[in-house]
Amino acid sequence: MYGADCKKPCSPLCKGAVKACDFVNGSCVFGCEDGYQGVLCDAACANNTYGANCSSKCSPNCRGRDKLCDHTNGLCLFGCENGNEGPLCNVSKAEAYNAIDQKGHVSTLAAILSSLAFAGVVLTVCLIPAFLLPKDEVGTTTTGENTQAPQMEQKEFPTQMSSGHYTFGEVYSMNELSYYYDDDASYYDDTAVQSNEFIY
Repeated sequence: MYGADCKKPCSPLCKGAVKACDFVNGSCVFGCEDGYQGVLCDAACANNTYGANCSSKCSPNCRGRDKLCDHTNGLCLFGCENGNEGPLCNVSKAEAYNAIDQKGHVSTLAAILSSLAFAGVVLTVCLIPAFLLPKDEVGTTTTGENTQAPQMEQKEFPTQMSSGHYTFGEVYSMNELSYYYDDDASYYDDTAVQSNEFIY
């Protein structure tokens, strides 16, 4: 408040939240908000100026003969000319496109490198166990037990019996069990076959 009997309020355009002003003449203690000037901060910036204390000039790339811009932030009122863009019309379109293109290339390269790094980690994790685990004699990974299926042994030997009509047969052995067969008859005897003794 200022003036006679301090009945006049300070200008709402005084800078700061408190809006402090001189109690005699009402001049803003901390100056004016951006875009305003004068003792009471009641006048907008003029002559194509803007901002704090009206100290900045509107861009020469603002469209129009008068190059007008907003007195608070400098935005060109009628857009840009001369192949420029941006809020203040101070960026050439060629520079803007080059910057976008470079960002695109950088992003693509970063994505490729990230993918390669991830693939390398996955391959490393998958291959380490193959090199670290012990191998058995047949080249298969083992945990103390042979995981290969048992092989069937085939032996051929004369099996002529007292009757005289048998010729040759085969004995197949697998897991302590044996079977005997020939052209005329089949014979199975667990004890006899395992010990290679035949009953005549």
